[in-house]
Amino acid sequence: MNPFAAPLNVNGRINFGEMRDNVIIFIPFGLLLNVNFEKIGFLPKLALILVFSLTCELIQFIFAIGAADITDLITNTFGGFLGLTLYGLSHKYINNKKLDRVIISVGILLLVLLFYYRIRFLHFINM
Repeated sequence: MNPFAAPLNVNGRINFGEMRDNVIIFIPFGLLLNVNFEKIGFLPKLALILVFSLTCELIQFIFAIGAADITDLITNTFGGFLGLTLYGLSHKYINNKKLDRVIISVGILLLVLLFYYRIRFLHFINM
């Protein structure tokens, strides 16, 4: 497996959109790990993100859902790394409790929007 050799779009070029999406999806995971596990160090949290991403890729491979790819593993882990780092940088300038409340509130809002999108999308498929 060659990292970043796939996925290709219709024109045969690298699909940076999917890689970008993988990074963006895992940023909140890193943020929420910091909110919930403040006393655990940076490297164990990063290892947890890596193991979670690897588990997702293995499930895709075992059940033939989508395509398991080393690029996804790298970009997912990088997204989690960014989330952990952003929290660490924000933590220096913003009160912990306020930062945690903002992260949790935004996370809940995004979750509700995701459910709305999924329900709306599935509703149109069933019509």
